[in-house]
Amino acid sequence: MFFGIMTSIVFIYTLVSIRKVYRHRKSLENMKGLISAMVISMMSSVTVGVILGVIIRDLTFSTIISVTFGILIAMAIGLPISFLTMIEGAGAGIMGGMMGAMLGDMLPTTNFILMVTFMVLIFIMSVLVVFHLIDQELSSHSPQPSNSIPFPKIITTTLSLLIILFSAVLETGDLDHIHMEHIEQHLDGHQH
Repeated sequence: MFFGIMTSIVFIYTLVSIRKVYRHRKSLENMKGLISAMVISMMSSVTVGVILGVIIRDLTFSTIISVTFGILIAMAIGLPISFLTMIEGAGAGIMGGMMGAMLGDMLPTTNFILMVTFMVLIFIMSVLVVFHLIDQELSSHSPQPSNSIPFPKIITTTLSLLIILFSAVLETGDLDHIHMEHIEQHLDGHQH
């Protein structure tokens, strides 16, 4: 359940990012579009790589899947802007996928919850920074009166953080229960 929730959050935020960049691609034909493609493809592939590295525990398959994911995200974000943006995003996605898969594969089975939670939180913060960057670029092209407080972003971010923390706490409780059962079985084996 924990990995399903974390993966779903990454996919949802990635799809929303692709949609936002695509909708405003005409205004992002400069460095901000390039940065958007690089950050989103790298952070999504790193996060997916860590999750897959922990789940699969096979560096080959987790690397292939996360690198492919990073390249696909870079293509979805970068191609509508420019070919250079896509190439830069793909390079970042490849690097992120490799590093995430290595990190996930190296994590001990007792400490993966903290790292996966941390990576998803960093991913969400990166996406929000990219959204702010895009909003800045849009406001510089056509100044519009904007709401002083972006309620939808605050609500969705708060809900995402609560879901992440709740699922991490639940998973930690499940692991503690499994660990205690393992210790009890081990002690019973020594007494006989």
